[in-house]
Amino acid sequence: PQMLNSTSGRHLAVLIGLVISVCLLISYCLYQIFQPWIQKRKLEYIKHKHVILGLLRHLKMRSLGKLLKDNGEPDTDVIKKLFATIDENKDGHLTHGEMTALVVGIQFEEIDLDHDD
Repeated sequence: PQMLNSTSGRHLAVLIGLVISVCLLISYCLYQIFQPWIQKRKLEYIKHKHVILGLLRHLKMRSLGKLLKDNGEPDTDVIKKLFATIDENKDGHLTHGEMTALVVGIQFEEIDLDHDD
């Protein structure tokens, strides 16, 4: 306001400062309201990643080999052996029961999973 040398310029600077302050206050209040939802979403994401990691670790142990080659490409031979191991009725498709048996075989003690997860 010192640069503007007029009272109207000073009033404008104070008004702009007030508007910015109120906007920041409203933003902070909204963040505080939605913070539990944000935290819950982050925890669900981490839980999902942990489940996927456990699934991949279990599949790697059952396949008796690495699922990926050193260059990062999938090792199709190992994946085919793993699929043949999981496909109990050898029909070329994984049924719901076969997938359930696979997931039940994984140890998820560290995670608090409910039935829906």
